Amino acid sequence: VFRGRIAGQRTLPLWIGLDFGLHAAAVIGQMTPQGSLVILDEIWNDDASLEDFLKLQVLPTLATRYRGYNVFVCADPAGRGRSAIDKRSSFDVLRQAGLAAMPSPTNDPVVRRDSLRAFMVRTNGFLVNPQCKRLIEGLSGGFGYKRRPDNTFMETAMKNLFSHVCEAAEYLAVFARLPAHNHTQARTVAAPRQEYFYG
Repeated sequence: VFRGRIAGQRTLPLWIGLDFGLHAAAVIGQMTPQGSLVILDEIWNDDASLEDFLKLQVLPTLATRYRGYNVFVCADPAGRGRSAIDKRSSFDVLRQAGLAAMPSPTNDPVVRRDSLRAFMVRTNGFLVNPQCKRLIEGLSGGFGYKRRPDNTFMETAMKNLFSHVCEAAEYLAVFARLPAHNHTQARTVAAPRQEYFYG
């Protein structure tokens, strides 16, 4: 945990890891030129549609704190499924809100966990703003895996207060570990269908 607030850098892309669902969570971060993953903000809601979560929380945060940044979302690949109500996927909703987005390359919990751990075990490899309280508590023991009778751990995490924001951080870490040319390609493929609108 960093002492004092870490300021974002407009010269660097702003990445958002996003976990879908009625308990949606977003983790906003950047990769420094030195290879550190810096977590600037967390946003979560314990009961909201994706549209309300974006309109009432995510977009206002981007408008007030990150205006002018190059924003890109890497999210839970389960969001590719289309709704039986309006035939839209969660990624359709993101793009209609003006956010460039792509599914995480994997939803394998082991890969996600190892991607985040790769930053956390390095000296200054993973820096978190102190106001990201739910993420900090989750990574300090609130987010975990059930133990089997043989004393090994299950591969999927327990769903609780901390799981969604921690899984959002995992999606962010998976994307951050992709080669740099993949980041550029992803931003091109997933370009929004309208200009990003703050306000």
